[in-house]
Amino acid sequence: MTDRVHNYGGNSKISVMGIREARTASGTSRKYGILGDRKPLGLGKEVMLVQLGGVAVPCANMVQAAALVANHQNRAVSVTASIDATEVFISLGATSASQDQYADGTLLITCGTGTARSYMIQGHPAWAASTSAAKVILKDKLELALNTTSITVLISNKAKGVVITPDCAEATACVQGVTLTSAAASSFVYVGVRGEWPVKMIGGNLIGGQVCVGGSAVTTGAVGPAQLSAAETIVGIVRQTGSATGYGLVDFKL
Repeated sequence: MTDRVHNYGGNSKISVMGIREARTASGTSRKYGILGDRKPLGLGKEVMLVQLGGVAVPCANMVQAAALVANHQNRAVSVTASIDATEVFISLGATSASQDQYADGTLLITCGTGTARSYMIQGHPAWAASTSAAKVILKDKLELALNTTSITVLISNKAKGVVITPDCAEATACVQGVTLTSAAASSFVYVGVRGEWPVKMIGGNLIGGQVCVGGSAVTTGAVGPAQLSAAETIVGIVRQTGSATGYGLVDFKL
């Protein structure tokens, strides 16, 4: 598909796919770029490559990262790992994982030996539920040894498996951007993260006003007027309002 979008001084070709294309999951993220990479387009605009989760997403809808897996949080290291090691073994809860589900994600050490360190994940084999031998392969070597007192959290790449933001509820994960095209489940697409992009709107928005997701006026995939509550995420400034349930233009600052 031809990319018909002018880059206005940005990179002459940001990737092998256009910013309003959707590519199927028959390829891999490496084929199109690294998930989570941002690309400048000029005029202050930026886009980010993401892969959708298991549900199709319409154009101009807000998306968030996949929620953390409860049984992959606060899990103990099962085998001592020495300084400079690149493999860590973890005891999982009762949820399995597919091969490389956490590739390009993060292993966070929250408690015990090695506390307050995080490491990028290179990949891993498939894990069975409740295994005590979930091997995690790191991109970098351990700076501190880990042992069975070390408590870890597995965090997937923020741009992998993104889903539509929830309806009038506190976000279950960080907001990632606004879709630039409609796409089927598991597709690779770009989302707008900075600069002016169309977006689904609801509520009494005002030009120049802040908009959020997760506020009391917000519905699925939409932005609404900032309520300044703890349950919302400010995403940008209104440039043009939409109808009550239409589409407007927001200067995003994600």
